[in-house]
Amino acid sequence: YNEEGKEIWRKDRLPGIPYSVQRLENGNTLVACKDQQQVIEILPSGELKSVQVQGHPMYAQRLENGNTLIALQQASKVIEVDAKNEQVWEARNMNGPCYCQRLDNGNTLIVQMHTGQVVEVDPTGKQIWTSRVPLVNPMCAQRLPNGNTLIADNNGVTEVDAAGQQVKWRHAQNNVTGVSHF
Repeated sequence: YNEEGKEIWRKDRLPGIPYSVQRLENGNTLVACKDQQQVIEILPSGELKSVQVQGHPMYAQRLENGNTLIALQQASKVIEVDAKNEQVWEARNMNGPCYCQRLDNGNTLIVQMHTGQVVEVDPTGKQIWTSRVPLVNPMCAQRLPNGNTLIADNNGVTEVDAAGQQVKWRHAQNNVTGVSHF
């Protein structure tokens, strides 16, 4: 949709339900289809490039280096694959990862749905930060420029500080599935 609300692009008959969508700089669209175990790239012409990814890909993000970061819910890990679909990095022992974000410092923010936590892991996969507030089925998180983290879960949106504690505000709303800052 454009700024006036007019539909300007659509792709029907995907191989499965889209769980995440990212418009790429080249005009292609990256889509994670969890139930079909596929990450697809849709060209502006509508042509699909599909890659099988075992472990239920809930979220896929194209990184600046051209690789793709993928949260694999049932495989309990987040992986990074290169253009040849070769795995070049992973964070293991995640509990139901459903969202991930590569941070500017090279670390990765991961939402763990099954444990109700958001964690940050370093390039070796070691956990170096965790949210310390009670979360119910978190789905998404964004690191803010001030170092705090915005988290969406079934109870609303919470901002937590660098110590993992809730800051002064929380927006209560049922079933929030995403957050974004501009």
